Amino acid sequence: MTVEAPAGSVLMFPGLMVHRSAPNRTASDRRWLLYCFQPAGRPELSALTYNPERLADLP
Repeated sequence: MTVEAPAGSVLMFPGLMVHRSAPNRTASDRRWLLYCFQPAGRPELSALTYNPERLADLP
C-alpha cells in the first residue's frame, strides 16, 4: 500500500512493520524522529526469528 502525505505530516507504523520511503530528491535534508515503545506482552525483537526469504515477497 502506498501512502502519500504532504511535507510536515506525521506517519506512525507498528515497530515490526516493514516500511520505507522514496529517496530524497530535494536539495534539503530529510529530518526524522524515531520514537519507540514496546506494548506490554509483545516479544522483544531479539526473540523473533528473522526470515530473509520473506523479503522476496515484498513489493
